[in-house]
Amino acid sequence: MERYYKMMIEQDSIRPTAYICNLLIKGWASKGNLVAARSVFEGMQDPPAGAAAPNNHAPHVTSEGIELVNGSIVGNVMDPVYREPSSWEAMVRAELSGGDRQRAAALLGRMKDRCYPAAITAKIEGILWEPSVTVSAPKADA
Repeated sequence: MERYYKMMIEQDSIRPTAYICNLLIKGWASKGNLVAARSVFEGMQDPPAGAAAPNNHAPHVTSEGIELVNGSIVGNVMDPVYREPSSWEAMVRAELSGGDRQRAAALLGRMKDRCYPAAITAKIEGILWEPSVTVSAPKADA
């Protein structure tokens, strides 16, 4: 996974988004490598207050030129990747899959400290207290 991620950035100049990072978090967690999953999550940044995770949507190319979506910018592949609520969910699920409810609860605390809306934190809190949460690799079609 790491090799393809680096190749995407270094050779193909594809700018990562939170959604790509979420897949890496889920992938590492499914392999039991929570250190790598945490590294991806902590490598992301919190968006500025009041901003809904800018730069996480690729711009559209139209006949008029580049059309930006949801505050995205056309930037350098090394520009920061901002966490989305789905990034927090992916990391909470990763921690739970490794049996670390305390780390998962700490993530929820960080979300609340950043004043995420109650509807979002309530969803994460619901996940936190589900009886059993696992992250598994997708099943191959037979």
